Amino acid sequence: MNYKLNRPWRVSEDQPGVILDAIGFPVCSVSILPVPIHDLNSLAEFIVALVNTSIVTEEDERMDQRNLTDVHQAIMQERVHQDQKFGTVGQHPHEIPSWIYIMGNALDRSNGNWINGIEDLAIEEILQATAVGFACLQQYGIPESARRGKNE
Repeated sequence: MNYKLNRPWRVSEDQPGVILDAIGFPVCSVSILPVPIHDLNSLAEFIVALVNTSIVTEEDERMDQRNLTDVHQAIMQERVHQDQKFGTVGQHPHEIPSWIYIMGNALDRSNGNWINGIEDLAIEEILQATAVGFACLQQYGIPESARRGKNE
């Protein structure tokens, strides 16, 4: 069985009995169980500990070993390549729908490659789409709503 979890899970500090994944997305809630409210977080902490220690697949271990610096470097190299090929964001700015369209085309190609069993090209297209998204963010900046609570 192939589990894809954003781990480690944790218990929400704001909502009793709510379990969040590593990026803060609610995974489940134990608050619907007939448990006294003061026991909800204890139960949630038990579930979190169980998930974080027992559901480990080879795929999880490989993903954990990938170096974030290498991923960032690959995105930056792709941005340089795109700037050389198409011009910089300053030279050729786009409206947001155009950025979405360009990213969508790369993701469509990625999907086609994946369907045809060409995993490496599928990943390359994801890298291209990510670099295009990065270019959009260079042009428009990061909205404050996307920054809120990310480093708390």
